[in-house]
Amino acid sequence: FVHNSVLDGVGKVLVKNKNGEYSLVDFTKREYWMNVKFLGTGGFFSTKLFNSNALFNFGSDSSTSLLVDAGTDIKYSLRASSLTLPEFNNIYITHLHGDHFGGVEYLGFYFKYVLNKKPRLIVPLPLINDVKRILDAVMVDIYEFFNVEVVGFVKPFLIGDVECYILEQDHRSDIKTYGLRIKAKNRNILFSSDCTFDSLKRNIKHYQE
Repeated sequence: FVHNSVLDGVGKVLVKNKNGEYSLVDFTKREYWMNVKFLGTGGFFSTKLFNSNALFNFGSDSSTSLLVDAGTDIKYSLRASSLTLPEFNNIYITHLHGDHFGGVEYLGFYFKYVLNKKPRLIVPLPLINDVKRILDAVMVDIYEFFNVEVVGFVKPFLIGDVECYILEQDHRSDIKTYGLRIKAKNRNILFSSDCTFDSLKRNIKHYQE
């Protein structure tokens, strides 16, 4: 994959084509339909690299931006990335480990009490009962803070005209995680989230076929 700075439209990158040949591509001269900014790349115990959360931009405003996961240090990683709320209005949760879900409470309180807004919280169907139980324990009613959208495995949720399908994978043998298959402009992009390598390989093979 390419470095964040390239995705932000700065610099050149060495790209391998289908024939196995490499060429230097100037990304500053290409038209983007998607921009990805990783707010962190650290693991659960990281104190310097922030939790692994990513902001996808499919357009020019918050309605076409998607925050994938919100770990416990989301308020610090947003500040370090020079982002200010509300630069996104859509939040998707892949699984409920703290480094991916622990900051959702903060976002709910900030949007409601500081911004007077209600963001869209997109939750995979298998997670919704646990999400409600956890957030209702501290918020009383999750629906006062979020426009909750529950998504299954058949129909996508939309960010603008971009289709996002949930992608079930194994985090480990007894824990599932729900990445994304992003479909737009005749392209499929898989965002794995935390998963085993074998689980990721199965999904890549499936969509290649």
